[in-house]
Amino acid sequence: MFSTRESNLGKSKCVVVTGSKGFVGSAVVNLLKQEGYAIVEIDLIGKNSVDISNFRSLANLEIPLGSSIIHLAGYPDSKSCKKDWPGAIQVNLGGLANLLAMAKNIQASKFIFASSEWVYCGLQGRSDFTEKEPISLDSIPDLYARTKYLGEKLLLETMADFSTLACRFGIVYGERVVPKSALEEIVWNLVHRKTVRVGNAESGRSFIHVKDLATALVSSLSSSAEGVLNLAGSRLITLREIFDTTSDILGDFSTRLEQSGLSPDVRGCNIEQARLKLGWSPRVDLRQGVKQLIDYYAQTS
Repeated sequence: MFSTRESNLGKSKCVVVTGSKGFVGSAVVNLLKQEGYAIVEIDLIGKNSVDISNFRSLANLEIPLGSSIIHLAGYPDSKSCKKDWPGAIQVNLGGLANLLAMAKNIQASKFIFASSEWVYCGLQGRSDFTEKEPISLDSIPDLYARTKYLGEKLLLETMADFSTLACRFGIVYGERVVPKSALEEIVWNLVHRKTVRVGNAESGRSFIHVKDLATALVSSLSSSAEGVLNLAGSRLITLREIFDTTSDILGDFSTRLEQSGLSPDVRGCNIEQARLKLGWSPRVDLRQGVKQLIDYYAQTS
């Protein structure tokens, strides 16, 4: 049985954040603190390590009744899921099931689940996928995307008394030591004057800065939004645009852009529902985000 206690903070003023030490999780925790929320952090990292796939590990937590949950933990990408598919299923789906049981026990106010625009990967490429796209599990060729889509179904079809929201993240970028996204890798290579190699420069995604994403997630706590929301950048950005923008800011056009000849891979998200339901819009545009990355990589190299 989970340990619960009454909270004097008022309902939903305490937030449980899973994956709190991660890239997105750290940004969310920092913003929650600024907004005056009490926080229960759940992560494998740190002296108070908690494994969401271990039901007993979660059951030892003391969480105020009526808390909200922002669930970010899990295998974060296609590569990690392919490398350890049993673990990916156990954590991304089993861990979610454990957290839903916890949410029921603590009489949670809201459960926000980190899904991904990867759920659109089985559809023909477009720049404006909406939340109402006709997705089927059979159409999704990637294990990571499948765990996210199944996670959405598990969350939204659970007979729960709490509000549920699945957020399909665009490709997240920002300042971190090891570049993860294509945007970060391109900027890092140009800062270090290394040849940029891509499959096709016209490939594009709805990149979103981590601070914009954190703002959207925190805003969703006090909103009435339920169901599915795309949380992504305001438009499609191609790899060529990233390359050209970075070169222009650096004032250096000598670095080569090589393409391997693959077909363009385009996947963008329409975020009008997020604008309407959250009163939110991304604030960090491409040029500003690239400039921040350039300054960060220059300082840390």
